[in-house]
Amino acid sequence: MNQKTRYIIGLIPLKPTIYTETAQSLLSEMSDGYLLSSSVFPHITVAQFELNDEEKARLQILWEEIAKLNIKPFNPKLIGVNFIKGLKSHDGFYWAQVAVERDPLMMKTHHQIVDVLNKHQLSCLNDAGDIYKPHITLARITLSKSIPLWTSELLAAQEFRIAIGASDKNGRYLKTVYE
Repeated sequence: MNQKTRYIIGLIPLKPTIYTETAQSLLSEMSDGYLLSSSVFPHITVAQFELNDEEKARLQILWEEIAKLNIKPFNPKLIGVNFIKGLKSHDGFYWAQVAVERDPLMMKTHHQIVDVLNKHQLSCLNDAGDIYKPHITLARITLSKSIPLWTSELLAAQEFRIAIGASDKNGRYLKTVYE
Protein backbone atom coordinates (compact mmCIF):
# COMPACT_ATOMS: atom_id res chain seq x y z
CA MET A 1 0.00 0.00 0.00
CA ASN A 2 1.28 3.44 -0.92
CA GLN A 3 1.37 5.49 2.29
CA LYS A 4 1.34 9.27 2.51
CA THR A 5 3.73 11.32 4.59
CA ARG A 6 2.78 14.78 5.79
CA TYR A 7 5.29 17.61 5.59
CA ILE A 8 5.40 21.12 6.97
CA ILE A 9 7.07 24.01 5.23
CA GLY A 10 7.62 26.18 8.24
CA LEU A 11 9.60 28.87 9.93
CA ILE A 12 11.72 27.44 12.70
CA PRO A 13 13.16 29.58 15.49
CA LEU A 14 16.90 29.89 15.85
CA LYS A 15 16.38 29.61 19.65
CA PRO A 16 13.49 27.16 20.22
CA THR A 17 13.98 26.55 23.95
CA ILE A 18 11.59 29.22 25.27
CA TYR A 19 8.61 27.69 23.44
CA THR A 20 9.35 24.12 24.49
CA GLU A 21 10.04 25.07 28.12
CA THR A 22 6.85 27.15 28.30
CA ALA A 23 4.73 24.37 26.83
CA GLN A 24 6.25 21.79 29.16
CA SER A 25 6.00 23.86 32.35
CA LEU A 26 2.56 25.39 31.81
CA LEU A 27 0.58 22.98 29.66
CA SER A 28 1.88 19.42 30.13
CA GLU A 29 -0.82 18.43 32.65
CA MET A 30 -3.58 19.66 30.29
CA SER A 31 -2.02 18.41 27.05
CA ASP A 32 -3.37 15.59 24.93
CA GLY A 33 -1.83 14.46 21.62
CA TYR A 34 0.40 17.50 21.01
CA LEU A 35 2.98 19.10 23.30
CA LEU A 36 6.27 20.70 22.34
CA SER A 37 9.15 18.57 23.58
CA SER A 38 12.63 17.38 22.68
CA SER A 39 11.06 15.47 19.76
CA VAL A 40 8.24 17.87 18.76
CA PHE A 41 9.70 21.16 17.55
CA PRO A 42 8.26 24.69 17.63
CA HIS A 43 7.51 26.20 14.23
CA ILE A 44 5.24 28.57 12.36
CA THR A 45 3.49 26.50 9.71
CA VAL A 46 3.61 28.26 6.35
CA ALA A 47 2.04 25.31 4.50
CA GLN A 48 1.40 21.60 5.05
CA PHE A 49 1.18 19.03 2.28
CA GLU A 50 1.38 15.29 1.70
CA LEU A 51 3.44 13.11 -0.61
CA ASN A 52 2.98 9.39 -1.10
CA ASP A 53 6.00 7.08 -0.88
CA GLU A 54 6.50 7.08 -4.66
CA GLU A 55 6.62 10.90 -4.74
CA LYS A 56 9.26 11.49 -2.05
CA ALA A 57 11.88 12.39 -4.67
CA ARG A 58 9.77 15.50 -5.36
CA LEU A 59 10.68 16.81 -1.90
CA GLN A 60 14.18 17.81 -2.99
CA ILE A 61 12.78 19.53 -6.12
CA LEU A 62 10.36 21.48 -3.92
CA TRP A 63 13.16 22.49 -1.57
CA GLU A 64 15.33 23.67 -4.47
CA GLU A 65 12.47 25.89 -5.66
CA ILE A 66 11.91 27.25 -2.16
CA ALA A 67 15.65 27.97 -1.83
CA LYS A 68 15.47 30.02 -5.04
CA LEU A 69 12.91 32.29 -3.33
CA ASN A 70 15.81 33.43 -1.13
CA ILE A 71 13.67 33.79 2.01
CA LYS A 72 16.04 35.30 4.55
CA PRO A 73 15.66 34.60 8.27
CA PHE A 74 13.39 37.24 9.80
CA ASN A 75 11.68 38.21 13.06
CA PRO A 76 7.95 37.46 12.83
CA LYS A 77 5.98 39.67 15.21
CA LEU A 78 4.62 37.52 18.04
CA ILE A 79 1.49 39.22 19.36
CA GLY A 80 0.01 37.11 22.15
CA VAL A 81 -1.24 33.74 23.30
CA ASN A 82 -4.59 32.36 22.18
CA PHE A 83 -6.72 29.25 22.60
CA ILE A 84 -8.48 27.97 19.48
CA LYS A 85 -11.34 25.46 19.72
CA GLY A 86 -10.56 22.20 17.95
CA LEU A 87 -12.71 20.98 15.06
CA LYS A 88 -13.62 17.53 13.70
CA SER A 89 -11.23 14.95 15.20
CA HIS A 90 -10.00 17.65 17.63
CA ASP A 91 -13.47 18.45 18.99
CA GLY A 92 -13.36 18.81 22.78
CA PHE A 93 -9.81 20.14 22.71
CA TYR A 94 -8.23 23.58 22.35
CA TRP A 95 -4.98 24.55 20.66
CA ALA A 96 -2.74 26.73 22.86
CA GLN A 97 -0.84 28.98 20.47
CA VAL A 98 1.50 31.95 20.22
CA ALA A 99 -0.22 34.20 17.68
CA VAL A 100 1.86 35.73 14.86
CA GLU A 101 1.00 39.03 13.14
CA ARG A 102 -0.20 38.73 9.53
CA ASP A 103 2.26 41.41 8.46
CA PRO A 104 3.38 41.90 4.81
CA LEU A 105 6.56 39.77 5.13
CA MET A 106 4.75 36.89 6.84
CA MET A 107 1.98 36.94 4.24
CA LYS A 108 4.41 37.26 1.31
CA THR A 109 6.27 34.18 2.58
CA HIS A 110 3.00 32.27 2.92
CA HIS A 111 1.79 33.20 -0.58
CA GLN A 112 5.16 32.34 -2.18
CA ILE A 113 5.15 28.88 -0.60
CA VAL A 114 1.51 28.19 -1.52
CA ASP A 115 2.35 29.22 -5.10
CA VAL A 116 5.20 26.66 -5.18
CA LEU A 117 2.82 23.94 -3.93
CA ASN A 118 0.18 24.92 -6.51
CA LYS A 119 2.79 24.83 -9.29
CA HIS A 120 3.50 21.23 -8.31
CA GLN A 121 -0.22 20.40 -8.00
CA LEU A 122 0.06 19.80 -4.26
CA SER A 123 -2.77 20.81 -1.94
CA CYS A 124 -2.11 23.08 1.01
CA LEU A 125 -3.66 21.19 3.95
CA ASN A 126 -3.78 24.10 6.39
CA ASP A 127 -5.87 27.25 6.15
CA ALA A 128 -4.40 29.43 3.41
CA GLY A 129 -4.77 32.85 1.82
CA ASP A 130 -7.33 35.11 3.48
CA ILE A 131 -7.96 32.62 6.29
CA TYR A 132 -4.29 31.84 7.04
CA LYS A 133 -3.56 32.36 10.75
CA PRO A 134 0.18 32.09 11.45
CA HIS A 135 1.00 30.79 14.93
CA ILE A 136 3.29 28.57 17.01
CA THR A 137 1.33 25.71 18.57
CA LEU A 138 2.44 24.99 22.12
CA ALA A 139 0.00 22.17 22.92
CA ARG A 140 -3.39 20.62 22.30
CA ILE A 141 -5.17 20.86 25.64
CA THR A 142 -8.33 20.19 27.53
CA LEU A 143 -9.45 23.35 29.30
CA SER A 144 -9.01 23.66 33.03
CA LYS A 145 -10.56 26.15 35.43
CA SER A 146 -7.46 28.30 35.30
CA ILE A 147 -5.15 29.28 32.50
CA PRO A 148 -1.48 29.48 33.54
CA LEU A 149 0.36 32.75 33.10
CA TRP A 150 3.13 32.67 30.49
CA THR A 151 6.41 34.55 30.56
CA SER A 152 6.69 37.75 28.49
CA GLU A 153 9.90 36.27 26.99
CA LEU A 154 7.61 34.01 24.95
CA LEU A 155 6.76 37.02 22.76
CA ALA A 156 10.31 38.39 22.46
CA ALA A 157 11.59 38.97 18.93
CA GLN A 158 13.87 36.36 17.44
CA GLU A 159 14.84 35.13 14.00
CA PHE A 160 13.08 32.26 12.26
CA ARG A 161 14.30 30.52 9.10
CA ILE A 162 12.45 28.55 6.42
CA ALA A 163 12.64 24.74 6.48
CA ILE A 164 10.78 21.58 5.48
CA GLY A 165 10.05 19.12 8.25
CA ALA A 166 8.36 15.74 8.53
CA SER A 167 5.04 15.90 10.35
CA ASP A 168 2.15 13.76 11.56
CA LYS A 169 -1.63 14.10 11.34
CA ASN A 170 -1.65 16.46 14.35
CA GLY A 171 0.80 18.83 12.64
CA ARG A 172 3.67 18.02 15.01
CA TYR A 173 7.00 19.04 13.46
CA LEU A 174 9.04 15.89 14.11
CA LYS A 175 12.30 16.44 12.25
CA THR A 176 13.84 18.84 9.78
CA VAL A 177 14.35 17.38 6.32
CA TYR A 178 15.67 20.52 4.54
CA GLU A 179 16.79 23.90 5.87
